[in-house]
Amino acid sequence: MASHWTMPPMAHPMYVGQAAQSSVDKADSEAIKAFEEELETLREKLAAVETQTKRQIEEINSRLDRLDGLARDVEALRDERGEDREPNYSTAPVERAVMRLSERLQRIEDAVLPPDSGGNFFSRLFRRG
Repeated sequence: MASHWTMPPMAHPMYVGQAAQSSVDKADSEAIKAFEEELETLREKLAAVETQTKRQIEEINSRLDRLDGLARDVEALRDERGEDREPNYSTAPVERAVMRLSERLQRIEDAVLPPDSGGNFFSRLFRRG
């Protein structure tokens, strides 16, 4: 008498159609082979891109080295000539000249124009502020 807890022999996973499993295994192996071929193609493309990128980086590094060398040469030339890194120009002499010119023009206006003419044309041109 069979117990109701046992499985019938054909329903057990060990007895499931092995022919069906082999056809699935064959389809899986073909898919795996196709994926491996695609993976190999992608690896080759990646290696080519990596080689090209390394070459470009080396070229950029050589250009940067050349640029650094040129910058050092420019600094050496500046040091030889005694130039400051940032030139400091002053506008004070120009401001003094404009002030003197403004004062002279004011005196000319006062001497030439009548007092009620409302002159001060030149003083308005050189007004500060």
